[in-house]
Amino acid sequence: MTAGTLTVLLLVTNAAAQQAYPHATEPIGTVRQIYDGALTPDLAVNTFRNIDRLFPTRVVLHGAHAMPLSLAATQLRHVTFTDRGRRYDLDAYLELNRVTGLLVLKDGRIALEHYRLGNTERTHWMSMSVAKSITSTLIGAAIKEHYIAGLTDSVTRYVPALAGSAYDGVTVRDVLMMASGARWNETYTDPASDRRRLLEAQISQVSGSAMAVMRSLPRAAAPGTVNNYSTGETQVAAEILRRAVGRPLATYLSERIWSRFGMEADPSWWLDSPDGVEIGGSGFSATLRDYGRFGLFLLSGGVGRRLDPPERLDRRGHASDHYRLRLPLVAGAGRCVRRRGDLWTVDLRESGRARRHRRVERAGQTDRRRRRRRLGVFRGGREGATLAK
Repeated sequence: MTAGTLTVLLLVTNAAAQQAYPHATEPIGTVRQIYDGALTPDLAVNTFRNIDRLFPTRVVLHGAHAMPLSLAATQLRHVTFTDRGRRYDLDAYLELNRVTGLLVLKDGRIALEHYRLGNTERTHWMSMSVAKSITSTLIGAAIKEHYIAGLTDSVTRYVPALAGSAYDGVTVRDVLMMASGARWNETYTDPASDRRRLLEAQISQVSGSAMAVMRSLPRAAAPGTVNNYSTGETQVAAEILRRAVGRPLATYLSERIWSRFGMEADPSWWLDSPDGVEIGGSGFSATLRDYGRFGLFLLSGGVGRRLDPPERLDRRGHASDHYRLRLPLVAGAGRCVRRRGDLWTVDLRESGRARRHRRVERAGQTDRRRRRRRLGVFRGGREGATLAK
């Protein structure tokens, strides 16, 4: 071995060491401890930034060019608010709520980026239910590309394993609205709940076990009439998507969004079994900046066939020329983005076609929700809310 070869090998080794994930050797808890609420605060932080060690995962590949997130001219340096007569600054708020990272983007630029409890810009963090919105966004892309014929398609057309169950007569729209009518108990801490049964199916890592849980559910209401928050519905959505596009969700996400919009890192996504289907409702793990870029992607108009490369984005982070998806699944430019049952949808009230769509009617909307709606996003999915046809 020559001195030149040795130097090259040392440089490669050093570069690889620099790229090693900074939290890879931390002790972590178990997935059952997460759902039981039994993790200590420090162990919870370690676990949530290492969830790829809990289950088999599939990687979502990013592209060759990252969309830069430059600093805004004005930085949020002195943020304060008053609650019940007491004044708080930002540091106090983050400490009280054990927030590990906060990113504020203004016109596509970083107005505030702050990390705590050992996190850095390289930390990957558990998405929790943001994965549901990613799954439904991909369904929007699949409809745009005609892999799925439309929202009124039956679930069993794509997931025949659910034929003869409470999902007979249920549409893709019903699943996205968490309104299949299948009975579901989402209580995480109840070992006998349907949510825990689905978790145990995931822990078993047996192919088809998640759909076996969904097939066993009895019907509690007619499809499309009652909204009931259900992580199980998003696993059904993942199955629909996997069978419709004919490839893994992680691959489809990379092809349609992650590699094309300029994300900077490769996230991971839990699987229901080795080389199986991604977990549609949770288990996505990405950097804070890439979550921010995903938000910019939604604000830019949604999934497009001609999504511009990073250098074509304007200063606000908007893609200047692409097809905008005009379906009640993905954020559309200039439209009010809502979350129904934790999935994205678009307020289409301005169109006659939209008035024929079934809409969730929520009684007693507070002024706070109305303000949040004007900002673009709010969290829906109150159990028992009625859907009006």
